[in-house]
Amino acid sequence: YRHERMLDEMFEFWGRHTLCNMEGIYTVDLNNSDFLIRLLQDAISASKATLVEIVCHKFSPEGASIIAILKESHVALHIYPEHCALFLDAFTCGKISDPEKIALMFVECLSPKTFAIETITRCSPELKKDIFKHNIG
Repeated sequence: YRHERMLDEMFEFWGRHTLCNMEGIYTVDLNNSDFLIRLLQDAISASKATLVEIVCHKFSPEGASIIAILKESHVALHIYPEHCALFLDAFTCGKISDPEKIALMFVECLSPKTFAIETITRCSPELKKDIFKHNIG
C-alpha cells in the first residue's frame, strides 16, 4: 500500500499518542515516586521504546510529575495521590514502539477502579490525506 511506503519514508513524522486516565488507585502508594519510576522504566522497555532520561518533580504536600524523554518522543505521568488518580500521556514516533503497551502495563500494575485509554495516530497532513483516500477509495 502507498501509505505504508510513505510511513517507511516519513516515519519520523508519524506516531501514536496514547492518553490514559486512571482513578481509584488504592493498592499502591502514589507518593512512592521511586516505584512509579521503576514501573515507567519497565513499561518503556516493554513497549520497545528507548529511554533517554527521566525527570521527576515532587509537589508539596504530595503529588508529582514524572517525564520520560524517549528517543521516539516522551511519556508524562501526572500523579494526584489526594484523588487516588494518575494521568498518563505517551507519544512515540515510528512503527516499532507501542505507547498503548505503556498505558496497559500501568493499568495492570496499579489496578485502578476505573480507567480510560485513547490512542490516536498523528502524522503530516499529506500522509493523513493519503491514508484517508486509501481507506475510502
